[in-house]
Amino acid sequence: MSDKIIQETASNLLDNVLDKAADISLAGHDIVIWGAGNTTDLNKETIMEEKLFPCFFADGDSKKWGNRKWDIEIISPDEIKARCANPLVLVSSANAKTCREIITKLKEMKFSDYHMIDEIIWGRHKEELMSVYNMLECEESKELFAHLIISRITGEDIQENYVSENQYFFKKEFKFRNAKEIFVDCGAYVGDTVEQYLGIKEGVFNEIYAFEPDPGNVIALSKRIERLRNEWNIADSRIHIIEGAVGKENSTCFINNDIGGLGAKITDTATGNKTKIYGLDTFLEDVPVGFLKADIEGYELDMLLGTAEIIRKHRPLLAVCVYHQSADLYKIPLLLKKLNCDYRLDIAHHYYNYTETVLYAY
Repeated sequence: MSDKIIQETASNLLDNVLDKAADISLAGHDIVIWGAGNTTDLNKETIMEEKLFPCFFADGDSKKWGNRKWDIEIISPDEIKARCANPLVLVSSANAKTCREIITKLKEMKFSDYHMIDEIIWGRHKEELMSVYNMLECEESKELFAHLIISRITGEDIQENYVSENQYFFKKEFKFRNAKEIFVDCGAYVGDTVEQYLGIKEGVFNEIYAFEPDPGNVIALSKRIERLRNEWNIADSRIHIIEGAVGKENSTCFINNDIGGLGAKITDTATGNKTKIYGLDTFLEDVPVGFLKADIEGYELDMLLGTAEIIRKHRPLLAVCVYHQSADLYKIPLLLKKLNCDYRLDIAHHYYNYTETVLYAY
């Protein structure tokens, strides 16, 4: 099959799926979000923005029943019909298998009104998603984009042939060695990407700025950086560890790390660890950033807004996660094109569930 036919097929499939999603009405329904875990928490801003306020959360984990999320009660799925006059269930999970298990249970419970939460959100933003599809640079990227959206709307697995290695370094442009390059790692975690960067670049770079807000991760990051400095004979002054988050502007926040090692996230309440948030335009003023990676638990859009001048002035390579919030898949590409229309954009997916989707701007 020719690339042109594949492209037309992917475009038509995506257009049709989003058309059907756009026709869904929530009028007269009591919304219940089935999934009271981290995926829903990360998507909170988009859920609130789209006014998908649930009457209840439902979850299969009995330990959560009776607790509250966002000041909304978490109930057993068996209670949904008894507690809601006309329930419509929105399935929220980053795991395709879990989504299918929930859908199977809904069918067994004789529910007819249910959808994946992404279906509702993306149906409302068909035009933006199709704009992003059309601006992607290569045909493989367009086909993947369509596959990701359709899979997340239908609850199907991500096909193995769409999963790529070399996360954050997928495109060849991100692998070239440059002795003047300044690398900024937003969400450095325990230094895994910094180590990957040094290996791919064979130790050829100018400076590294590694931002990480979780104190425990910072300890591990520091130990790893010390080892890497010794192994690569790197002067201390060339790798900077900054304990803090990255966002729209300088401020403070509270974070917690209660999601099983998947990363720290900002909380709405004054609990957990207090940390600083840095706007990169201020913190790295006049620093010619050459490559920026971001995996910061749903705050990627805010980070880019706080990096607007760097993007306009220096046009750094960008490898930015776009899977934490449903809206990121269209908001982030459209923002980058607005900030610097010279960017070429592609997308790659680096894991077998609905996580680890990365936008590459180069």
